Amino acid sequence: MAWIRLCFLLVFTLLLSACASTPTQYLSLRAQGSPLPNQPLVERHRLLIVDHVQMPASIDRLYLTRRSGDNGMEVSGHVRWIAPLGGMTQRVLTEDLRRRLSDVTVLLAGSPVPDDAQPTHLRVQVQEFLPTGNGHVLLDADYFLLNAAGHVEYAGHFHHRVHADSSATAQAQAMSTCIAELAQDIARHLPAEYRANSL
Repeated sequence: MAWIRLCFLLVFTLLLSACASTPTQYLSLRAQGSPLPNQPLVERHRLLIVDHVQMPASIDRLYLTRRSGDNGMEVSGHVRWIAPLGGMTQRVLTEDLRRRLSDVTVLLAGSPVPDDAQPTHLRVQVQEFLPTGNGHVLLDADYFLLNAAGHVEYAGHFHHRVHADSSATAQAQAMSTCIAELAQDIARHLPAEYRANSL
């Protein structure tokens, strides 16, 4: 029996050593396209506020989550985001919208705005946003554009797949591309005065 315990301890030690030797890979999402020139807020009369991006708890975590089969989820032990996925997606979506709306001030929720501003608010509810087992990244989300009084002026559904290989960096890049496509779709459905000289 002693030799069995010894073998077990040896195997356990080797497994711990293998885990400890695997470095953690850190990923981030990035806005797509060239930044637009800076312009003071007071020179613009159209204001879009990205209120929040609601992410399912199953994927809004620090470690990269992938879909496995029809009902399975795989959480990577050594590949993690630099920040929670929901907040990072909100920040990148805001920047993507800024790069597409040249005559609109796009701000994160909580930013100070002029007292007389009548902003449009954007809310996004994500259903799925992760790599799948068939070589793609999927973003499936609903989004809502609300006027300053809080009334919904447009409700849209966005479903988009981007091809990506099995590497974590390629999948993160594909997820960034999905956010950029979502920003493009949102920009197309803003009120007409927001779209002038944009896109």
